[in-house]
Amino acid sequence: MRIIILFWLSRKFILSPRLPTAVNLITIISIIGICLCTAAMVMVLSVFNGFETLMQELFAKIDADIQLTPRNGKYLEYPIFQKDLQQDFIQYHTPIFENRALVQYQDKQVMVVLRGVSNQYQLVSRYQEAIYDGKKQLDSAGEFPTVLLGAGVAYQLAANLEDKLHPLKLFTISENADLLTNPEAALQQINAFPAGYFSIQKEYDDQLVLAPLSVVHSLFQVDTSLTTTIEIRLKPGTNPLKAKLKLQQIVGNKAIARTSIEQHETIYLVMRNEKQIAFLVILLMLIIAAFNLVSSLTMTIISKKREIAVLQTVGANQIAIQKLFLCLGLLISGIGSLTGIGLGSTLVVLQDKYKLLKLNGGETFLLDAFPATLQSLDLVQIMGTVIVITLIASYWPAKQAAKRLIIENLQYR
Repeated sequence: MRIIILFWLSRKFILSPRLPTAVNLITIISIIGICLCTAAMVMVLSVFNGFETLMQELFAKIDADIQLTPRNGKYLEYPIFQKDLQQDFIQYHTPIFENRALVQYQDKQVMVVLRGVSNQYQLVSRYQEAIYDGKKQLDSAGEFPTVLLGAGVAYQLAANLEDKLHPLKLFTISENADLLTNPEAALQQINAFPAGYFSIQKEYDDQLVLAPLSVVHSLFQVDTSLTTTIEIRLKPGTNPLKAKLKLQQIVGNKAIARTSIEQHETIYLVMRNEKQIAFLVILLMLIIAAFNLVSSLTMTIISKKREIAVLQTVGANQIAIQKLFLCLGLLISGIGSLTGIGLGSTLVVLQDKYKLLKLNGGETFLLDAFPATLQSLDLVQIMGTVIVITLIASYWPAKQAAKRLIIENLQYR
């Protein structure tokens, strides 16, 4: 109840016609400064959220919900995990065999990551959504198998889907051959035709090639039971982190379970660090804006000392006067921050809907405008930050005013 009274009293000190014009002007500048800094925080954090959401959507097209990788050695034996993967939270699972290879098309060559996938792969991955040209199915039954090329790989090779005279040549070094005694036998080759091109994210586009699992096993001359990873699709509504922890307990030391975010932990970590740095930069601007708040409170104290002396004569003690000015500071910053959150949120919604702020070179990128996603946690963090800075900025002038006004009050009497 006392807090409500203090806020009710403090509102009479904001933009009062009895205050000098200079005091009201400084107060307006304080409100505008806090408003703009708060709006900037909302927009910048929302843009980073938008890019993070975009990366998750892009990676989701090629990554499964959970991935099992070897804890020791290079390979997993897929049959050993069949029983472990029969869990109520797992919907589909499939083996993946991945290794480095050289792809040649006519006079062009490029090193790639060759990923062998089974027919089940389309059930755990949404890679077919990323195919923008050609067929979506891989074929290993014809004279030459077919492969899917990342957009960057296709560009480097200048590959042509219509060319049926010049197949792609896939080369690798067999792990079973003796390079010292018979180096020629170590070189393995398979010819294939490109079935289509996909575009996901530069990391994948520039080096990934998808091929039938049986073809990749044959090229690398390894047992068909071996796999480098096991991709898992969870049932809808399943929490990936909880499922990962439970699956890790089941497989024990046989493999390492990782969620889709953990598979790209470095990228997400960099983005989150950049988000924090951007937040700190705008925070410094907000701290500078808080100096106007200090000036506003100080000049209000000077201008309203008679009214405050009256409050002291009717029983307001030093702590009450100090709280009054703290409430005044919170009220000023509250007007600015709430206006800023409203302004920033409105601009984010408009950006998301109408794409107002364009990306340079957007015609060659996946997006033509900055993505923006509002998160309630960010709004809470922003509001909490403004409150803390306001209390710090308001504390000194409020405390000094209360001490000084006691003496002035005695003189006034």
